[in-house]
Amino acid sequence: MSEPRWILIALFAVLLLSSARLCWQQWRGSARGRGVFASLLVLQAVATVLLYLTLVPPMQRVAGGQLTVLTGAADQVRWSAAPGEAVVALPEATKVADALAAPDLATVLRQHPGPTSLRLIGDGLSARDRDAALPRGVRIEWPSAPQGWIALQPPPVAAPGAVFTVSARAQGVPSARAELVDPAGLVVDRAMPGADGRVQLDGVARVPGQSTFRLRLLDAGQHVVDTLEVPVDTVGAAAPRLLILAGAPGPELKYLRRWATDAGLAVQAHAHAGGGVSLGDAPVALTAATLAATDAVLLDERSLGTLSVPSAARCSGPPVAGWAFSSAPVARLATAPARRCAAGACPSPAATRPRPCHCRPMPMPRCCRRVVARNDLQRTPPPTSTKPTWPRTRLRCRCWSDWV
Repeated sequence: MSEPRWILIALFAVLLLSSARLCWQQWRGSARGRGVFASLLVLQAVATVLLYLTLVPPMQRVAGGQLTVLTGAADQVRWSAAPGEAVVALPEATKVADALAAPDLATVLRQHPGPTSLRLIGDGLSARDRDAALPRGVRIEWPSAPQGWIALQPPPVAAPGAVFTVSARAQGVPSARAELVDPAGLVVDRAMPGADGRVQLDGVARVPGQSTFRLRLLDAGQHVVDTLEVPVDTVGAAAPRLLILAGAPGPELKYLRRWATDAGLAVQAHAHAGGGVSLGDAPVALTAATLAATDAVLLDERSLGTLSVPSAARCSGPPVAGWAFSSAPVARLATAPARRCAAGACPSPAATRPRPCHCRPMPMPRCCRRVVARNDLQRTPPPTSTKPTWPRTRLRCRCWSDWV
């Protein structure tokens, strides 16, 4: 049986039980008069009928035709009702004169059965009404396309000083121009949207924290059409750690330390002055723990030549993530591990024969080229000498545990 029939049976059963109760009380000798008893029976029947009409409202028989349903943003659409056309407004639609209010689309279709076509005016049906069975002829009249930004992709988390990219899409503005404005109100980037309205703008992340940039859209007359807020999350990253070991103080150490400091590296420099005197930071031993806590180590020719075999053996444990830079000429590498590494093979503790070393020349910073060039000219023997010249070569080696 259908649901209205079950409701009718349940209400009729309740009416019989309540009437039987009144009859039993009247038979037991109640003080009610016959007029009061009859009135109670009639009132119970009337209440049952009204409750049934409330639960199952009667269907309105109308002639088949077009049914117009107003949804959200219907006031932004130009439309007119035909003579005799039924107009119903859903809850999300604005109030319109001569429009019947309905809680949902299913109620509208039940109250107006058999329409030949359905016209939806506005931005469409909500999730509440998408499961309703629609008639065959359905026509939707959308509002005009929005003007301004319709899509935005904020940048991911960036580090201080990093360049981030903001992607957006505009619509409905011919000859538009997009601008990215920083929190101080300065324009950091400009671009023209493409044919599809997409545009990408670049900015630079500032101090750690959350900052709000603004994305402006201007028309051909340089008037602001739309503005969006672009949140930018900046998280401070740990600075790379650099350890500089020099056998003696010199201009190379000075300029290399200045270069590393200007580049934002956490520098720890140490130089031997002879006689047990050291300059710079506290002395550091090249152990496996020290190399594991350091991202890069910079050695000059004197400190590289003074490395002992036990020191290299202590560093021959687990692989260390880092790089070693050497500005020493190949002919001046004094220790045996350093000479073998410069020759292209590094000793391995787990093997009896040398394995290839990933060493290759690396250019030095510009601030140090003139100093090193002057020193090389001073070190180069005269042309008449039989001693070999010392080529300027900087080695970069991945195998810490083999030659450090």
